[in-house]
Amino acid sequence: MKIKGYYWAIITAAVLVVLAIFIVPLMTGGDDNSNSGSPHSADQQASYESIDYKPVVETYQSLIQENPNDSFVLDSFGNFYMQSGQYKEAKDQYEKAAALNPNNPSFFAGTGEAYSMLGMLDLANREIDKGLALDPGNQTLMVLKGNVLANQNKRDEAKTWWKKAYDLNPSTRIGAMAGQLLQGQAAGSSTDSSGSSNPHATGEIPLE
Repeated sequence: MKIKGYYWAIITAAVLVVLAIFIVPLMTGGDDNSNSGSPHSADQQASYESIDYKPVVETYQSLIQENPNDSFVLDSFGNFYMQSGQYKEAKDQYEKAAALNPNNPSFFAGTGEAYSMLGMLDLANREIDKGLALDPGNQTLMVLKGNVLANQNKRDEAKTWWKKAYDLNPSTRIGAMAGQLLQGQAAGSSTDSSGSSNPHATGEIPLE
């Protein structure tokens, strides 16, 4: 199948993001990170925060203008906004994608995660439940559901969802992530499950 030309533009934009996030900070010097929880030095972190995402945003905006009904483009734009910490903007793109294609659970995973990062947990649950109604056996949605419940201090319910995800297939990366969350729960860990491990937004784990 021939890939549409503007999809290549999205791939190029994604590469630019990766270069900006992972390569540029490493080229800015500074290696004293012994007193920080970050893998980067203070100088590197400052460089990361100063990254200009405008060219990538403009690329996506141009793609959407040319293809306003393409949910793939909208979802990809939402993923970019999630990766760069712009959660409201991410939510808006995911909602547009879901409106165009309400049968894709991935879009509801993204919307739910964005709402979670905005602290709107009831709305996050609502969107994740929409995705689970479409795909009850989706590991990503199960983990996200557990994360939101954990942030609502519903630890037992959260554990139930993480266990479902783990039992479904512990050999996948999302299954391993669920196992780690269960271990943290068993150890009484105060693990932040607000969304830092979001597999949908970071691209670490593809929606299954």
